[in-house]
Amino acid sequence: MRYKFNPLVDADNEKLLAELCLWIEKNIDTNIGWKELSSISKLTHTELQFLFGKYKQTTPMTYIRKQKEQNKKVLPVYTITENFKAKPSE
Repeated sequence: MRYKFNPLVDADNEKLLAELCLWIEKNIDTNIGWKELSSISKLTHTELQFLFGKYKQTTPMTYIRKQKEQNKKVLPVYTITENFKAKPSE
């Protein structure tokens, strides 16, 4: 992450959180826990809690869980193959 956590500078913190949320969305199909969030963001548990609470009004784990639920709601796109086409009526 390019930005450093600063409890006094909202613009920097919003950019940091936006970048972290993008990373979460790209990696939503993996097991994301505190260790991964801290490692990728270089933030402590407390700093992560603060950022998500202030700007997303939720906790990091709840945010991830909701993203996973949203991801499940997206229906896969199917294509019709020759095997599934209806046979003409006789």
